[in-house]
Amino acid sequence: MISIDPRSGPHRIPLAQRPSRELWAKASELTEMAEAARTMHARTSLETLAARFAALAAQRELAEGPEEVTHDPPTVRRQGGR
Repeated sequence: MISIDPRSGPHRIPLAQRPSRELWAKASELTEMAEAARTMHARTSLETLAARFAALAAQRELAEGPEEVTHDPPTVRRQGGR
């Protein structure tokens, strides 16, 4: 599990410095969490975060170039209407 800790410290890596594979992993994790959410509000919030991480991962892949991409991106369900 990838942790996003708002506190600073030596273990904290900003999203802007994370490789696309980590961002895809977080998007996938958030999608799974959304599927298990108990309320519609939680589900929608998690789906929104998953879509944002997936978009960031896709942008990062373009910046990294094809030699850095070592996997097929996971399918992340986008929130309806966005």
